Amino acid sequence: MSNQKHKKVGFNFEKQFGEGVDPWYAKAERWVKKKFKNPYIQHLALGFVAWMKKIWIEGKIQMEMASVDEQVKEIHKGWDGYTQPRVKIIETESEVKGLKDMSIEAYREAAKADAWLFGDYDAYESYDINTKKVSEKDETV
Repeated sequence: MSNQKHKKVGFNFEKQFGEGVDPWYAKAERWVKKKFKNPYIQHLALGFVAWMKKIWIEGKIQMEMASVDEQVKEIHKGWDGYTQPRVKIIETESEVKGLKDMSIEAYREAAKADAWLFGDYDAYESYDINTKKVSEKDETV
C-alpha cells in the first residue's frame, strides 16, 4: 500500500429554479458565498442579507396594503352613489301661522340601496331566517 492521501473532489453549485430573474437577495447570498471564504465573516454577511431580506419583505407588504387601502377608497367612492340614502325633506303648511311642518323621507331610498346591495329579503322571511323574534304579549323580545 502506498502512503498517498486521497483527495476528495467536490463541486458546490446552486441553482435557482423557476423562470424569471433572480431576486436581489439570492444574488446577494451567492455574492457573499463567493466573496468571503472566512466562515465567520461569511456567516455574518449571510445573516445581514437575511435581515435585509426580512425588512424588504415587510416593506413590500406595507406598500401593497397601502395600495389595497387606496383601491378600497376608490371602490367606496363608486359605491357612494348607490348606498347613500337620498334624504327628501317635505315641507307642508302648519296649523300654526308662520311655521311649516317638516318631514324627512329617507327610508325608501335606503331600502332601495339595501336591496341593491343585499338582495330581496322575502326569501329570508319565508324561511324564518333573521326575523325579529317578538313575544306574543307585547313588543319585547
